[in-house]
Amino acid sequence: MLGAAIGIYHLFLGISSISVFREGEPLTSRIAIIAGPFSTLPGVIIAIFRRKLGAALLIAGGVVSLTALSLAAGVSADIVPFFFLVVIPMITIGGGFLILQKERRE
Repeated sequence: MLGAAIGIYHLFLGISSISVFREGEPLTSRIAIIAGPFSTLPGVIIAIFRRKLGAALLIAGGVVSLTALSLAAGVSADIVPFFFLVVIPMITIGGGFLILQKERRE
């Protein structure tokens, strides 16, 4: 339930970010939004049915979006809010689904 709520929040965050992009915005900024906020809800939905796959998508999406944003903005204080609002929740939810996957097997 919490994962879906965060996914919906990320969806609105992604839509608001894309809507303020200007012409000439770096491709890496778009990749950061698509791999990050836009992929949280689909990753959670997939993880409901296939936990390992959904977890991998969430963790990879968090890492890819942070890497892309770091390339676009450089490693600076500008990426700290994105890290705490997007990357950490994605990796945490993905890790939670991996733990649930292991418990299911036992």
